[in-house]
Amino acid sequence: MERVGIESSSIKSAGHDALRQELEVEFRNGVVVVYHGVSVEEWGRFMAAESKGRHLTAEIESIREFEYRER
Repeated sequence: MERVGIESSSIKSAGHDALRQELEVEFRNGVVVVYHGVSVEEWGRFMAAESKGRHLTAEIESIREFEYRER
């Protein structure tokens, strides 16, 4: 999945696969996490959020299943 660079103190890049409804996030510490069940609308809200780290924690991480992925 192609990711785009993110201006954030905790997130380095993020990408979305609309077909699989997956959000892939690479954190600045090198960890990559995939969140399942993330719609295109949720991806849009994430990308529009002023603080992507806070949005991820409050709106996605707390309600979506996720897994760690190799870089």
